[in-house]
Amino acid sequence: MAIRNPTPRSPRKLLNFGRPSISLTEQHQATIRFHVHSLLAVRIYPTTSKILVRILAENADFPIQSTTSLWRWMKKLGFAYKRTSKVVVPLNTPTFMAARARYFAAIDELRASGAKIFWHDETWANKNEETRFVWTNRTTGVGRMRSSIRKRLAISALLGESGFYKQTIDMFKCDENHTMDSRHFLTWIDQAASLLREEFGNIISKLTGEALHAECD
Repeated sequence: MAIRNPTPRSPRKLLNFGRPSISLTEQHQATIRFHVHSLLAVRIYPTTSKILVRILAENADFPIQSTTSLWRWMKKLGFAYKRTSKVVVPLNTPTFMAARARYFAAIDELRASGAKIFWHDETWANKNEETRFVWTNRTTGVGRMRSSIRKRLAISALLGESGFYKQTIDMFKCDENHTMDSRHFLTWIDQAASLLREEFGNIISKLTGEALHAECD
């Protein structure tokens, strides 16, 4: 009698040992949306961890118990995870309109008191790239002079209602990824503000929202 060699076979998959999919009711989905918008209403960035903490504080038995599951469901609900610098702010939202009204009311009050208002602005110019239009290779982009090893010229200044105030213009060399460090900025803004106070007396400087300006707040 011939002896057959055994042939290995994979066992039948009788049971699914993975985690069961999480099912959310309409009320559960509305809860997620509510906490996202409630965080935005108080000007807090809605990260998954912050949203989950709020949800579980309200309902410890909520079907979602991890940030990973919450992430997946937020994608299903139409939310998109983007860099804060890329998020588009609707100009007609009640929150933005209210903030804009407060801002212009404060500006009007300062003008009525006789204060001179100056805004801060900064920009960069790349070495050998003063022209706005150049011929380039369509596929490789070769022909443009920008390079990571080239120097950039940082330009920072205060401007009023009549334009840039020349005495406050500050220019210095920097690399491709440079943003003015806070120490340099504080030294410059202190000197510029002192110069303006000597000439105009009571002044107000409006700074941009960069993180490096936080020390001036």
